[in-house]
Amino acid sequence: MIRFLSVKSFNWFLIGSLLLAGQMIVDIVFKNLFFPFNSYFFYIVILLGITGLINYHYLVDSIFAPLLFFAGFYFFLMFTGIYNNETYHYTWLLISELLPVFVTFLFYSIWIRYRQLINLNSFLKIVLVFILIAAISSIIGLNKYPLAARQLAGGLARDGDSSTIDFYKSIGISGYHFFYGLAFSMPAFVMVLKKHWSNGFQRLLILLYIGITYYAIVKSQMTTALLFATLNLFFAAMGLKNIRKSLWLWLFVIGFILFIPNQFYADTVRLVSETVPGETLQKRLFDLSKVIEFADQGLEGAGTHMERRAERIPFLLSQFYQSPLIGGGESTGHNFWLDRLSLFGIVGVIPWVILFYVFIRETKSVINREYHLYFYLSCFSFVLIGFIKGSGGSLVYFFSFFMVSAILFLYSSGITLFSSYTAVEINIDINKKKYPIQPRRHRLLR
Repeated sequence: MIRFLSVKSFNWFLIGSLLLAGQMIVDIVFKNLFFPFNSYFFYIVILLGITGLINYHYLVDSIFAPLLFFAGFYFFLMFTGIYNNETYHYTWLLISELLPVFVTFLFYSIWIRYRQLINLNSFLKIVLVFILIAAISSIIGLNKYPLAARQLAGGLARDGDSSTIDFYKSIGISGYHFFYGLAFSMPAFVMVLKKHWSNGFQRLLILLYIGITYYAIVKSQMTTALLFATLNLFFAAMGLKNIRKSLWLWLFVIGFILFIPNQFYADTVRLVSETVPGETLQKRLFDLSKVIEFADQGLEGAGTHMERRAERIPFLLSQFYQSPLIGGGESTGHNFWLDRLSLFGIVGVIPWVILFYVFIRETKSVINREYHLYFYLSCFSFVLIGFIKGSGGSLVYFFSFFMVSAILFLYSSGITLFSSYTAVEINIDINKKKYPIQPRRHRLLR
């Protein structure tokens, strides 16, 4: 038998989780509240308090072991003087990075690790509504301030212009992490669409949802996010229940694509660049068309944005080569994995590898095999984009490590986003599935 909290107790988890998720996503509401009700840390404290009072076991779950190792490892290297360069910079980086990961894993522990399905479908529905509100408010805001999302990606923060940041967020324009999180979530959205394809109303509703969120990415003028969202939609739509057959299908399609001359794709991207809204997005897509057209000649001398981005890679590699074991080099802030290799060296990236390994192993154990494809697409997107852009952030982790996994877990449990189960009905369904009482521990943590 699965051990459940009472419905009354679990409603407190639902409230605390929704408040924190709402603060992270719905800027148009929470950024217009007064302190402390507009504070991210305030709602973290609330959820931690609820968790500690009702079931403190969620806070000592083994899923946090890699994260604790992560934090302890880095701070040990800093305070022993091994990382003696700009210690404050390292400390700020680690806190700003580890706290969002901890929060995401707390969601994961409460809702997935202990298989608490009593209100998971309600929680996910409300969070998806939060996402829709943020997408719509962003579209409206970006119609008036087209470059706001790109400016929120870092330019305003570097200039210390906090008043403009607050203004953009108060009118509901989301930032960098929201749009990249959406791009990583597209495989899960496609899976939901496939599961409800036979129901005309539900199919229309999901298509409309995907269309609005995709258009929000277009309006953000974030080219890389748009590219990954498009690729995720394309490959997820082609995906089959059997992951091997899906891989063969993808290889066949990719092989076919490679036989088509580059000029065709260059012309297609150039045509798209002339039709999409936003001057910056048009320029980036036009640059991409030039890169595709002259791919055989390389990026050197092309004068494109991609060339300037590629120029950062040799610098980061040279920084890494100076001290490959423990790092200590500079960071550009524009390449997640190479930045961390430069800053922390090989030993400093090991905790990330362990963290990601445990997350993948744990999630695979609680979702059906037919959903592994969509999970891998999301994970691959997160990893790959880290070699191209600066990644991470509260919403990127929340979408990549929790939302996608939670949706796939819900459907693996026989419940859908359109289900209207009561707590008793869900309890019966879970007992039929004969889940273990406690989450499975990984060999790495035994």
